[in-house]
Amino acid sequence: MNAKKRKYKFNWLDHLYFMGKGSWRVPLRAWPTPFEAFGWSVVGVPLTFLIPFVAKSLLTGFICIACLIAASFGWEWLVRKYRFTLQREKAYFRRYPDRKQYSIKRLFWIPVAMLLTAFVIWGFLIIYIFR
Repeated sequence: MNAKKRKYKFNWLDHLYFMGKGSWRVPLRAWPTPFEAFGWSVVGVPLTFLIPFVAKSLLTGFICIACLIAASFGWEWLVRKYRFTLQREKAYFRRYPDRKQYSIKRLFWIPVAMLLTAFVIWGFLIIYIFR
């Protein structure tokens, strides 16, 4: 019997998620991965800026902050379970073996630049909207 290999189509989210995953040079939780930085710049930073303006009372603000904290701790489990499985990771590194090794300098500045850019953009938007 021939086992049929599953074909995966990789998009830019896959490239962000697997960036530096297989690298022996990168310490495991030294800083956020580019995928985590993208998630925070799209979801976390806007919610952080909007909570003081949207919350009508102190209790509503605390509920919004609790939801933000729960989402920040729970998203990784859901993403790993349903999207980025071990089989998908193996298939990715079989197709792109050169992307397994990234330099530490390059992997450090990508998330930092993404988060700083998001803070600046969303900060200017919030100031412009609510002035």
